Amino acid sequence: MKGLVPTLAVPAVLALFVGAGFAGAQMPRHPAPPSPAPLPAMGIYEGESSGGNFQEALNEAVSQASRAEKGVFRYEVSHIGGEFGGPGSIHTLKVQISTGSRPKMPVEVAK
Repeated sequence: MKGLVPTLAVPAVLALFVGAGFAGAQMPRHPAPPSPAPLPAMGIYEGESSGGNFQEALNEAVSQASRAEKGVFRYEVSHIGGEFGGPGSIHTLKVQISTGSRPKMPVEVAK
């Protein structure tokens, strides 16, 4: 008789959990909150230097951005990477910048 009680108790407990799961699945759901406003468009530009020169790669990326962006723009370096070594003595450096935010105050241009 002692072995019979746990055998009956396990299915009873499982029935309670399964029943609770089905009851919860039928509860009404609340609508999802509205999506936030889209962020301003951000440009991604990449420059490369085959000699491993950071300034050269950055200048190329900024040059690409200045051709695509309108007026004054701000940028930040978002990624630096490259390849080094190997049979051909590779020294490639890549710099990636992202743009998108405009200055809050007018920028004075030297005359």
